Amino acid sequence: MANQSGVPASREPSALDGANAKCLHLWLVDDDPDFCEFFKTILTRYPDLNCAQQFQSAAEALVALAQLPPPQVILLDYQMPGLNGLEALPHFRRLAPLSPVVILSSFYDPACRQAALDAGAVAYLGKTERCEKIIATIRSAPAVPLSVIAARTTVLTPGARLRRFLFGSRPKE
Repeated sequence: MANQSGVPASREPSALDGANAKCLHLWLVDDDPDFCEFFKTILTRYPDLNCAQQFQSAAEALVALAQLPPPQVILLDYQMPGLNGLEALPHFRRLAPLSPVVILSSFYDPACRQAALDAGAVAYLGKTERCEKIIATIRSAPAVPLSVIAARTTVLTPGARLRRFLFGSRPKE
């Protein structure tokens, strides 16, 4: 069931978020500081969207995700040094199964798009897409996977996410 802003009620931020309780909190993972600055500037036009965290690498974001509550949406650059978006996607899905991932790319490649969608991304967008399309995709992202994965996913505490990140499913005894 969605609230007035279109965000599913089960995905709303907690009351601990205070004034930002109606915001859709997202993380931006992109190695291009100019794009990040531009995108954050664009987001200031939309009071219902909040870039809660920004990371310059997938590895940095995964470490944070293992320790912090997950965002409502993850925006992940496809091409980055180290772990690229496609390689990092299964780790994001494992650590934050209820956080939809939107892949952003400077280059459109149908094969890469399909690989990202097959790996669990809810969308694959070019960075040159119209802002309205990117914003609409972000706003609709929380509703996409929830009905599909909520029934078969266990929501993990931050400590359990950290253990899973460090040791895989369970440490061997």
